[in-house]
Amino acid sequence: MTNHILEFTNFKDYLPLDLDITDKTQLVYRPVLAPTQLKCSLEPALTEEQLYVHMKESSNWSFEYDGNDDFYKQDCVDFLRDTDFQSFSQYGKLVDRKYIEAKRVYLFDSYFRNFLQEILERIEVFLKKSTADALTIGYNKPSYIFEDDALYYSEQSKYRKENPKRQDIVLKTKYHLSRLILEKQDDATIKNQIDQYGVVLPWTVFRLMTFGNIASFLVALQPEHRNKVAAYISLPLDKEDNIPAKILLSWCNALRYLRNICLHNGRLYGRLHHTLPALHHSDKELLMTGSENDDKTLFIYFITMRHLILSMSLETHSFWNKKLQKLLEESHQEQVDLRHYGFPKNWMDLLAIKQ
Repeated sequence: MTNHILEFTNFKDYLPLDLDITDKTQLVYRPVLAPTQLKCSLEPALTEEQLYVHMKESSNWSFEYDGNDDFYKQDCVDFLRDTDFQSFSQYGKLVDRKYIEAKRVYLFDSYFRNFLQEILERIEVFLKKSTADALTIGYNKPSYIFEDDALYYSEQSKYRKENPKRQDIVLKTKYHLSRLILEKQDDATIKNQIDQYGVVLPWTVFRLMTFGNIASFLVALQPEHRNKVAAYISLPLDKEDNIPAKILLSWCNALRYLRNICLHNGRLYGRLHHTLPALHHSDKELLMTGSENDDKTLFIYFITMRHLILSMSLETHSFWNKKLQKLLEESHQEQVDLRHYGFPKNWMDLLAIKQ
């Protein structure tokens, strides 16, 4: 057996290597696993009826209405049939464990996540399309654009080809782009493009990207091309509203984070966030409500989305304003105060786009 043993613990960031991974004498794969040993016994799972008793008697939830302290019992049992109690209990803590109020904000949060998904999807498509246009319009080299070193390297020391960190970023980027294609290799469009051109067309690759992919791809670009993308996105904006590349990177990463919360049923109500978008200098007047954590609430993401939507079409401006009006109506109907999401009283006036 050879003494040259290569050990891997995580293949997630695996890069192409000159190594035969079928040679088990040279490769040892010991993945990091989650803990599986109990330190103490686990409590048994409870039925919906048992959960109701636990909530009322052990956790002091209130189910009272008009003098009847069991008024919402059946409603709760039915609700827990469809709802994960661990997620729902987070809302109870925020409303003094009043069942009907917790249910109201839980359901409004679900509405809000779906509401955001529609906006984020439109922004995501715009960012992918704009990046593709900025890099491919006028591109007339014989090489495949994703293999063009000029896209990733420059003479700046941080971006030189000899810099190992830069090489690592570029290799990972190319690897993840390849994965996007290979995962869709049975798709008819992908097959036809490879048969005809030998590669998948660049704008098709951008269409396959997720929010996370586009954020990572922008990080991999060298400054000249990153600035080109930011300038293309900023074309319709007034000069003072132009979006610098550094701000654009922050926004892409923050909106990726928000999209993931929405996709995975994360709580928005009363939440302070950690992956935050940078505040554009022209938007500072929109975030002046005086609270200590203003810049950590959901409202700052709305400021970011508004600025990006300003660079989109007039039809999207109208779409945005209609969505805001719908949010206002829904919050009134469901009796949910948007201040729990960091929205100031005059949020409609601040966020609406004049047409």
